[in-house]
Amino acid sequence: MKSKKVLVISFSGIGDAVLTEVLCENLKQMFPEITVDMVVKNNSFPLFLNNSSIDNVIPYYNDERKNFWKYIKKTWNVMKKKYDIILDVESTPRSELFSLFGKKAGYRAGWYKVSKHKFLWMKVKRGFFYNNKIVRDNKESVTKNLTKFLDPLIKISSLENYKKTFDFKICITDEEKQEMRKIMKEAGIDFSKPVIMCAVNSVSNGKRWRKDYMTEVLKYILNNYDYQLLLFYTPNEKEYTVNLAEELQNDRVFYSIETKDVRDLAKLMANSDYYFGNEGGARHIAQAVELPGFAVFSPDASKKDWLVNNGNTDYDGIEARDILGDIVYSMSENERYDVITPQEVIKRLEPKLLKLRKN
Repeated sequence: MKSKKVLVISFSGIGDAVLTEVLCENLKQMFPEITVDMVVKNNSFPLFLNNSSIDNVIPYYNDERKNFWKYIKKTWNVMKKKYDIILDVESTPRSELFSLFGKKAGYRAGWYKVSKHKFLWMKVKRGFFYNNKIVRDNKESVTKNLTKFLDPLIKISSLENYKKTFDFKICITDEEKQEMRKIMKEAGIDFSKPVIMCAVNSVSNGKRWRKDYMTEVLKYILNNYDYQLLLFYTPNEKEYTVNLAEELQNDRVFYSIETKDVRDLAKLMANSDYYFGNEGGARHIAQAVELPGFAVFSPDASKKDWLVNNGNTDYDGIEARDILGDIVYSMSENERYDVITPQEVIKRLEPKLLKLRKN
């Protein structure tokens, strides 16, 4: 392959950015000699450090993304590197500027999209500066759709026998893991007992399971297993999480370990034994550090799309459809969420908890 340099663009939320790493994994396996750079939001940036599949991580800070002229200037400077392949997973008018400034790249890919705006009576098809437009398959998971960006490359590089990976990773060093382990011990965590990371809150209220339901499940774990619960949160989620922790009234519940960024969160997860809680970016981080877990999926997040387990039931979860089948699509979102009762969760979570005890 003549191409030397690849740019992957993902300005999405933390969870989506973590999943995009699957492209870097495949690219390095397909073409070991290439350089892979990744453009992300600054809050996602720490997650991709020390990653063997990513050579350079380029963070865009809020002021650089929101100020159009700063954005233009930085993007122009980034593209001076003259990339041979541009994979624009974001595929917005702004992210398409990478392909405009890098129009000499032989392969420029973005999602096939139809603009919401019309010119005269016609809807405008976007993506003028891509020479490959990738069509989503709504029957496939997010990661399988992402790897469709590679299909034209596989074809033109005569790699038809290449077997894609759908795994994604965050690389935490042994030194980082030990440093966080020391902090956890100082906070009172006993590593002779299993530690369960608990995502009791969510950035979006629509992705947060009912507080009374969550509390009931956590009390069940504390009453029936000698496990420790480690609750984490962003600064905006602190009050809600602390209140829930205090309701549990148990010295095996920990919630005072501060994390300065998402990499610290990944370090906590790398030292834990299991993940339980709301589906979202945190669960993707957990899976990326190979922490098994069980998530409660909100009505607008299906397991088909977001539960990437490749047949590995260490990564599992529950959605309303598991309980009532397709009838849930005739229900409101609140009704669908309420279908997921503590009893339904415990029934499916229990075998995982028992397995954790044996380990």
